[in-house]
Amino acid sequence: MQETSSRITPEQLDGTNYVEWSLNAQNKIRGRKHWGFISGTKGAPTDVQSEEYEAWEDENCLVKSWLFDAMTKDIRSLFLRLATAKEIWEAVKETYSVD
Repeated sequence: MQETSSRITPEQLDGTNYVEWSLNAQNKIRGRKHWGFISGTKGAPTDVQSEEYEAWEDENCLVKSWLFDAMTKDIRSLFLRLATAKEIWEAVKETYSVD
């Protein structure tokens, strides 16, 4: 069954709930078979003029939109200029992870 909701977490990332947010987001993105865009195993094709690159960019933008929809407006504004879902994930982790 195709999932129609773009929501990947019950709560938006607000800067205080990174651990719960990241676990929920990871589970949902994995379940949607798009984790490779976060992990880097589904990297961009080198030929940016190819149909494969265009398809990759479409999927990358989809994952980016899931991430942005799961953030408050203030948090989202910090990461809007990043080009890939992987870059967004890593920047959010660096900013909010408490190791």
